[in-house]
Amino acid sequence: MAEEIHINKHDYNRVILTEVQPYELPFIVTNEGFYSYLKSDKKRVFLDSLFGQYSETLPFDFKITKTSNTFRKLSLIHPHGQSKFVDFYRKYNGLIKSKCDSSKFSLRYPVDIALYYFETEEKELDSKLKDEGVDLQVEEHNKVPIYASSFFTYKKYNFLYKFYDSYTFHRIERKFTKLHKFDVSKCFENLSPDMLPSALRGKELLRSESDSKRSFESVFSDLISYVNYGRNHGIVIGPEFSRIFAEILLQKIDKNIEVYLSGIGIKYGKDYVIKRYVDDYFLFYNDDSLLELIKKQVLNCLSDYKLFINESKDEYFNRPFITGVTCAKLSVSEYFQDLFENVKVSSNLEDLTISANFFNYSRLSNKYITKLKSLVEKHSINYESISGYFFTILKRKITEINEVGKLSSSESSSLSRFLLLIVDVMFFVYSMDGRVRATYLISESIIQISEISKKLDYESELMISDKILQEAKFSIKNSIQGTDSVESLNLALSLKTLNTEHSLSIEDVRKLINFTNKDDNLNYFQLVVGLYFIKNTPLLYSLKIELCNRAVKKISSSRNPLQDSELVHMIFDLFSCPYLTEHFKKGLFNKLMELRVLPEKVSNDLIYNELIHNTWFVDWNEISIKRLLKKKQLRSPY
Repeated sequence: MAEEIHINKHDYNRVILTEVQPYELPFIVTNEGFYSYLKSDKKRVFLDSLFGQYSETLPFDFKITKTSNTFRKLSLIHPHGQSKFVDFYRKYNGLIKSKCDSSKFSLRYPVDIALYYFETEEKELDSKLKDEGVDLQVEEHNKVPIYASSFFTYKKYNFLYKFYDSYTFHRIERKFTKLHKFDVSKCFENLSPDMLPSALRGKELLRSESDSKRSFESVFSDLISYVNYGRNHGIVIGPEFSRIFAEILLQKIDKNIEVYLSGIGIKYGKDYVIKRYVDDYFLFYNDDSLLELIKKQVLNCLSDYKLFINESKDEYFNRPFITGVTCAKLSVSEYFQDLFENVKVSSNLEDLTISANFFNYSRLSNKYITKLKSLVEKHSINYESISGYFFTILKRKITEINEVGKLSSSESSSLSRFLLLIVDVMFFVYSMDGRVRATYLISESIIQISEISKKLDYESELMISDKILQEAKFSIKNSIQGTDSVESLNLALSLKTLNTEHSLSIEDVRKLINFTNKDDNLNYFQLVVGLYFIKNTPLLYSLKIELCNRAVKKISSSRNPLQDSELVHMIFDLFSCPYLTEHFKKGLFNKLMELRVLPEKVSNDLIYNELIHNTWFVDWNEISIKRLLKKKQLRSPY
């Protein structure tokens, strides 16, 4: 049974865990150590003395895969900026809620501080693996996520597909015959810090009031600027606070749209309904003559804030409002019924029945891959549209098999071949959609398959491990160039669960973390994943030394490493890493003293002891990749 765990609603340090990092990170970068550190006021004073000299900080901007041929830039903000948001939420959480409660259009907005979550036993956790999402404010306890996943609870939908499947959507469809979908072009890139004070106070009032700099919107605006190096165009993308910033502004725009349309006799609920999920709009209507008037006013209100519609994504629908994606998901469900037709787990998860031998699993995998390709083509969709749904069903099915206890020798042979078939199919889907989100999901399946293989004979275990390793290497080798390797690094981390310790050479690990001989190649993610992967493995010692030397060189080449989020993350995690010697850490500290970047008002002994005796951003001691993935899956991507 799940146990209700109450959260201290006054523990504002939880902001460090849920609000300030992007979802798309290597899953060992948890911030849990930093969260614990900030519980002490004395510790926070230390951070202020170390970083207080800077009026702005440089975020670590990195690229991830957005689609098969495009990227998206995200930002990991400076730790000092992260701690400032703790204070901001402590002081202004009430205003955040009230500023996000003015729009009839919005489908996702914070309503209250999360007060509790449910903790379940490990066995129950495995059987209830779920997709990521913010905490929803709901009445039924069984709808609350396993771990607390957000500082606030949210209404009304934590995923857009839930709106499509909702009673609200079906009620709207009964009233309106037409739907127009559109979205804001590069919404977060086109927002600027000064938009919020202007929107909430008005330009004239903003200029005339001397105390405006102390207002909620001005403090929020200044913080947004501080963590983005003072840039006036665009806000950092990734953290939840950026989405809240955008939500407040877009709710103001929503209100302007509704008031203007009402003034010209076009009534909400009667003549039209608009719903908005972050920056995606859904306009329901009956009369084509009203569409142009409504759309024109939406465009005008957005343009007041230099926001514009991405016309290439405009879509128009007549009832029934059902998309190719919705139809494809039904087909995916049927696909899995066929795929697992001969592999059945009893309802009590105690018995496994396999009614096929899967001798020719290669031919079967080709058959099921062809079926998937046909499904995608039939519904005129792309793989990104269904990969999340595909992997979610897959991990549930694999988890059920993993829950079964002992396996007979005859079942073991058939099951091992079936798992090889599954590996072929899932890596094909992953090759079509190598985004971070898909990587988290396939990693969970890899871990489950690895655990199942350990229940089989040793030869089968090695065969399955080798198959997964070869497929992963192939995927990493053929991943999209131009990203910062978050996708491949997470895939590499999941391989730690396989029986491959003695089969990986230095060159193998180098390829897994995409670490080349170019001097400018190493980034923070590659460094910490590399060190976590290598640990103290003797055969990989020279690669560990190379990673550390490259990191020191990168830190030394900066004029202000303590102002740079990436370098601060590097420095702090190098000092806390248990796999590095005291000799190396003292050498790194001496280098920092040579660079004269440490504040003179703080003793060097104090700084050194704080750095080496605390855990910071990477959870070095967490040996359970599965646990890290489960927690990560509760976070929401953009």
